[in-house]
Amino acid sequence: MREINGDLCYKTLLKTQERKLTFNESADYDTWRNQVKDKFYELIGMKNVIENACSLNVEIEEEVECDGYKRIRFTFESEVGAFVPCYLLVPNGEEKKRPVAITLQGHTTGFHVSLGIDKFERDKKYQD
Repeated sequence: MREINGDLCYKTLLKTQERKLTFNESADYDTWRNQVKDKFYELIGMKNVIENACSLNVEIEEEVECDGYKRIRFTFESEVGAFVPCYLLVPNGEEKKRPVAITLQGHTTGFHVSLGIDKFERDKKYQD
């Protein structure tokens, strides 16, 4: 099996690549800071995010009373034309501060599994 040495790769890059945005005390700080900010925004795709920014456009699609909680399905628009489906589970009972858990879709048949809902027979293996 081939050995992968990330440290060697990193050290090689440090030796061979020009560091264009290294801070230089004799340079103008504000100019350098703006260059770093611009490069960072480029690398994380912020220009695309800014161009596609929109209001949240939240829409509640359903509210279902379940055993001990209310299940609310809603969507919001994360960027122009990109709608994100979500569920909010609100426990019944006294209103007080409670911990929050955010679960992200993984490698299952769907995010209904995170809600404890079996839509398909194979979902049952994820409930244990």
